[in-house]
Amino acid sequence: MVSLLSFSFVSGLIAGVVSLLQSAIDRIALQEQGQRALIEAAPNGIIVVGPRGEIVDANSSAEKLFGYDRKELIGSSVEMLVPRSVAPVHVGLRSRFQAAPETRPMGAGRDLAGRRKDGSEVPLEIGLNPMEWNGQKAVLAMITDITERKQHEESQAVLARELEHRVGNMFAVILAMIRRTLTRGRNVAEAADILTQRVQLLADAYAVLSESMFKNISLDRLFDIAIGGFKDQVMSTGVNVRVNAKVGQAFSFIVHELLTNAVKHGALSVPSGRVSVRKEIETIDGRQVLVFNWQEVGGPPATAPARKGFGSFILLESPRQFGGEATVAYEPGGLRYELRLPLDSIS
Repeated sequence: MVSLLSFSFVSGLIAGVVSLLQSAIDRIALQEQGQRALIEAAPNGIIVVGPRGEIVDANSSAEKLFGYDRKELIGSSVEMLVPRSVAPVHVGLRSRFQAAPETRPMGAGRDLAGRRKDGSEVPLEIGLNPMEWNGQKAVLAMITDITERKQHEESQAVLARELEHRVGNMFAVILAMIRRTLTRGRNVAEAADILTQRVQLLADAYAVLSESMFKNISLDRLFDIAIGGFKDQVMSTGVNVRVNAKVGQAFSFIVHELLTNAVKHGALSVPSGRVSVRKEIETIDGRQVLVFNWQEVGGPPATAPARKGFGSFILLESPRQFGGEATVAYEPGGLRYELRLPLDSIS
């Protein structure tokens, strides 16, 4: 009887222990399922790394980021996701971190990159978090693809350098205008008026160029702005090409000088005067060239200026910086100006 009771007691004790063990196993399973669900639901890539540097889990975002299937990742060394050039160094850094793990960003202050299955590299931001996985110490790496951020930062840096360059150029142009406008033979009022017009033209040209982010812009657009309220007396025909910012600025000054001269001394100084503008693409010595012709008619005979100032420099010298050339003819029927610019140097 005593033996039977002892057996029953032991059996009940074993059953109780088994039940407790099963409950513990179930709780662990639920905990692992909860961990897995949390990892899978994360929008960023997550890699769980075991004590020997082996990948013990990864979510679908990590699969997509690195181009591997989860089965390829699990069990492999985490160094498979590190650029080959730094993989040997990473082994040492990983070992030191696992010896004294703490929650922190990886590689603070350094540019980090991951290696995809196709061998390409992607800029990353990585957060490290110590954890337990199946009763062993592990590290959860939360991985963020920062490609777009890096591209934005690079664009901002390029923009800052471009702005510095543009501002420097603008001040250089203004200084040149001041020096060439304040010449002998002009009183202060006349010089101030000319300088004001030229600075305003520069501002207008920059406004148009900034709209296009200083990329190629329509020559017709710049021409229309430069001639302003004289569209009824200036007829423009021919091709419309797009030019870079530097050429656009120079072209605006050229048209302004031609217009100013026509208003003061040429065809636009009388109601019956007209200006005919023609833009064509010609092949000269095997090279395509934009030919811009400005022909005044119906005004007084054209006469050469007594002195050469900033206007002459703009009309005749400035095209040379683009490999172009220009000519001015002072004829009885009116001024004729021809500008030739190689297409491959202005776009």
